[in-house]
Amino acid sequence: MRAVYTLLLRLSKLELAIARSTGRRPSSIAQLSADVDRWERAIWEIDIKRAPL
Repeated sequence: MRAVYTLLLRLSKLELAIARSTGRRPSSIAQLSADVDRWERAIWEIDIKRAPL
């Protein structure tokens, strides 16, 4: 599942960079930024669960 989240994160970051450079609506940029945060958090949670204590 981490691989899927990593792919989604990379695609969201790319789309966010394009949106910021082309001057898209602020609401679209905010949603993309929230998506990036969500994928980063999901990857972090997977890594935390895998980490040995």
